[in-house]
Amino acid sequence: MASKDHANSSHATFDLFVQAKTCQEVKQHFSELCRQLQLDSKDFRGFYTKLKERLNYWKAKALWTKLDKRASQEVYQQGTASAQNKVVLLEKREEFTRNNVLHLWPFTIYDLRELGAKKFYGKFCCGSLDHISIRQLQLILLKVSLLLGVEHKELRGKLAIGITANFINRKTAAEVQVPEISGVARIYNQKFFQDLLNETEQLLAPGNVDHVALCLYAHDAAYFSTGGKLPELQFAQNQAGQQDVAMFDFTCMQRAENASLVRERRGKKLLIALVGDCLVELLSQTTPDNTSKKYSLYSIDPTTRYQSVNLSAIQAHQVSMLIFCLC
Repeated sequence: MASKDHANSSHATFDLFVQAKTCQEVKQHFSELCRQLQLDSKDFRGFYTKLKERLNYWKAKALWTKLDKRASQEVYQQGTASAQNKVVLLEKREEFTRNNVLHLWPFTIYDLRELGAKKFYGKFCCGSLDHISIRQLQLILLKVSLLLGVEHKELRGKLAIGITANFINRKTAAEVQVPEISGVARIYNQKFFQDLLNETEQLLAPGNVDHVALCLYAHDAAYFSTGGKLPELQFAQNQAGQQDVAMFDFTCMQRAENASLVRERRGKKLLIALVGDCLVELLSQTTPDNTSKKYSLYSIDPTTRYQSVNLSAIQAHQVSMLIFCLC
């Protein structure tokens, strides 16, 4: 009887972990799950295997099937690839609060589905939807990472000045018909930006934190960007129950010269690589149209994604300068 009660408790905790909507809730339920199953979350290499053995729950098994299918790709060499290496993932935020919506490429949607995205978020890319909020995406990836034995570390980085605003989606016909935009360029809308500049010239001055003015500015920008076709724009609320409008410091911008490099110290080699937006900026010529459509074959091997890859184009001696030795 005790064993059955223990199983039911771990099953309930797993459900809470899957349904968790904040970073803190995810970590809380994950810690409780580890305690109930007597798992060491720092046993990075053996954690996932032991978790599967001890959590005999049909909902969890459906997720294991997907993750095991990904792990069976030839490039991972049955779990032995890079077995002697350690991967460090750095996360700079303690909370996931960004409602900003991202448009996903077809292969990214397939990739996330294969990682069990719909198990954590049932509405993920249903029907013709091809976008997701940053907050929801972070939650999905955090949950998958924890189940695979990843330890998260916080990194405080620089901010950048910009304005983000999120509005309630009323699912009206007008909202469906408004085309997706990549942004409103100043060069093509000079009068609009000049008018905004005249009215908000001191927007970033010290002490000028006028939330009402910021909301009006963001509302006008959104109204203009959508051609005035959404007159009933209403801000969504952030985690503090306030209108979800924020301003960031984009004053200092940096650019990487290389997508990756190796730093060596005390006989150990560390590969540092760009991911996310940083990497995309180096691959601006890449689009869904010129990448392989066989999404199920995608892996960490570049030849599975790009239609034309010349592996002999770069020789070892040409990238030797990217290896730095530190004393």
